[in-house]
Amino acid sequence: MTCSRLLQESLNATIYRPSTCFTCRGMECVKKFQFCPTKLPVCRENAVGIGDVAKPHSIFLDSTEESIMRSMTNRQSSSSPCVRVIRDFDELRGLREPWNQLVQRLGPLPTWFSFDWYDCWWQAFGTRAQLFVPTIWADDGLAAAAPMMIVNAKIKGVPCRVLRFMENGITPRSQFIVAGDNRALVVQLWDAIAVAARSWDLAVLANVPQLPPIIDIWEDSLNSSGLASISAPDRQSAYIDLSLGYAAFRQSVSLNMRKNINASRNRLLKMGEVEFESISENDDLGGALETCYAISARSWKAATQTDLGGRPGRRRFYGALVENELLRSRLHIWILRLGGQPIAFEMAVRSDRLVTGLATDYDQTYRQCSPGVYLRARFLEELADSGVDRYDLAGQLYGYKLYWTKHSLPHSQYWVFHGGLKSRGLHFMKARVLPALKRLKRPASPDSADPGAAVQG
Repeated sequence: MTCSRLLQESLNATIYRPSTCFTCRGMECVKKFQFCPTKLPVCRENAVGIGDVAKPHSIFLDSTEESIMRSMTNRQSSSSPCVRVIRDFDELRGLREPWNQLVQRLGPLPTWFSFDWYDCWWQAFGTRAQLFVPTIWADDGLAAAAPMMIVNAKIKGVPCRVLRFMENGITPRSQFIVAGDNRALVVQLWDAIAVAARSWDLAVLANVPQLPPIIDIWEDSLNSSGLASISAPDRQSAYIDLSLGYAAFRQSVSLNMRKNINASRNRLLKMGEVEFESISENDDLGGALETCYAISARSWKAATQTDLGGRPGRRRFYGALVENELLRSRLHIWILRLGGQPIAFEMAVRSDRLVTGLATDYDQTYRQCSPGVYLRARFLEELADSGVDRYDLAGQLYGYKLYWTKHSLPHSQYWVFHGGLKSRGLHFMKARVLPALKRLKRPASPDSADPGAAVQG
């Protein structure tokens, strides 16, 4: 039986019981819940009519998303934050100044939280998506934002409108942009997402970092929003601790790794003159980027079109980084040359004392020399000397990264569902059907096998 058929048959069997009232947020009404035909939570305080026959207020059946947003705002005092969902790109571009002011108020946040990063990303990759950016505004300006989008996709063969962060494999990680301890703002963002449930069937929010207390507030607010959710481990991202200086870092890696760094340098020196280039905002970043494209085209990634410039969207994005004034000031490229020929590069962005890697490659012709190993050792020394505390390798925890560090940051992926018919069916399929099918396919454990089967005499 196909997953599409299972979804259709599971709709009537799905029971959805959220725990909070979307419309009044009053904790007193939690015990008085009624449930509208869409299974969305309502309370008697928001019912239309008199007494027990009152008709519950349904955000799907009885009003539009806009009217609910207005009612949420009207219930707040003039000094309380208000909600605004951005769906138009021109309107989004008008938020550049307040967005970056918010990021500055929250401290030295990573570069990919800046408005400029999302602007460049959207122009490069957002052509087939619909903007969906809930924002919270207070008297002093933008207080919180969720950089999100809606894309059409098939989940196990079922056509769906999927709510996602504005991200792909290039983006190191994603989360709401809000002060870490401001629970009320996180609650309001989830409320805005829930109210707009007619626009999406499920949310798949990937690469959310497990950083307390931020993640605790995220999960608590999600659990109290009335939305159902399923979380699962996502990528582990390695990072290198440089806070004690380069000498301390070098001693922290294994003896074999230190030998490999020295061996790489010696092999390269035997083949010719070795040059190390460090390129930043006042240098020719555009020319350096073209050199990176050329190196990556000679790497093993070229065969799968995953090299740096192998796809138009990637070229548009990295080209925009070089042209953008803010991002250019944080961009850094290191290139290793052998006899004048560029053979390896690494690209990163800096945010105060944190540097995050964006891309790295080497010419596979020189694979036996391990040029990437020697290049990384050189620029890590440069970063440590300039006061950098951490180099974030980002991405997946591939085995080669463990030669450099044992530190990593875990991430989670969240599947979020509302009370609509298709969303409830998807929740049932994700929570019940797929785990059951997986258990059926799982081979029997040794404990359940015939105890005499392994005995030979």
